[in-house]
Amino acid sequence: MIVPFGFLTCFVVILAAQPVMEFGPKNLTVLDGQDATMTCRAAGAPVPNVTWIFNGKYQHCNTHTRHLIGTF
Repeated sequence: MIVPFGFLTCFVVILAAQPVMEFGPKNLTVLDGQDATMTCRAAGAPVPNVTWIFNGKYQHCNTHTRHLIGTF
């Protein structure tokens, strides 16, 4: 942008915040054959990744989706 008879100053602000677990999954007890729902929410800048592990294996889950992990 050309500013006649003056200077244009531009500032870039980069926001960064450490990841914070706003709430994590709780321990659940369910009867055999019933579904269990576990949720969590993490915040930060940039947005942190959440990784679920079931029986020692990483589960590939997208944000804001439902995912069937498996049974014991």
